[in-house]
Amino acid sequence: MTEQTDAGKIRFAMSEQWGLVALFGSGETTVIGQRVFDWLLRRLPIPAHAAILETPAGFELNSTRVAERIGEFLERHLQNFSPRVTIVPACKRGTPLSPDEPGIVSPLRTADLIFLGPGSPVYAVRQLQDSLAWRVLTARHRLGAAIVLASSAAVAASACALPVYEIYKVGEDLHWKAGLDFFRRTAYRWFLCRIGTTLMAGPSWTAAAAGWGRPALSCCTPCCPRAQL
Repeated sequence: MTEQTDAGKIRFAMSEQWGLVALFGSGETTVIGQRVFDWLLRRLPIPAHAAILETPAGFELNSTRVAERIGEFLERHLQNFSPRVTIVPACKRGTPLSPDEPGIVSPLRTADLIFLGPGSPVYAVRQLQDSLAWRVLTARHRLGAAIVLASSAAVAASACALPVYEIYKVGEDLHWKAGLDFFRRTAYRWFLCRIGTTLMAGPSWTAAAAGWGRPALSCCTPCCPRAQL
């Protein structure tokens, strides 16, 4: 493949109506988070339709409340944009709340902003990989929807995902799992292919940033060569 061809592909990718991408380690419901959402919503239709995808925390009993807190934050602190918030309870495959169930996934099809946040990176990958929800999300992003990935979702969307619960709480050795590799499905894909690099996010977050008052876990945010899984 020639350099001229590569440059043409990059120009083509960037000329499509790809949406914006925001990554959070934590703090999406803090003052800093409000500023980021404000910046995004200024670039989206008003009122924007925001879809909160529940999947990363779908294994938890309070996963709906986790998603609702994000929705309430958007409605309360970004009132000037009048966001229309929908919770998408795509919690677990093989159940009525499956990320492959068209009725559950339907709100994603009209979303201007799609948010995925706290939970388990490995669980999120397992539930979303090749799912209808993930295909709709990537299609909406290509058509201009903003994607906001926070906490575990930022990890899961990487080429390789850090098994946070398994390492930090269960005590497994340090290792990577295959991730959703979201960035190879975006306008960045030709650039990543050109330089032979995959993108892996290991966001640095603390419970203090989320309002819990104590440190939790931190790690680096690298852009690494392809990992051998």
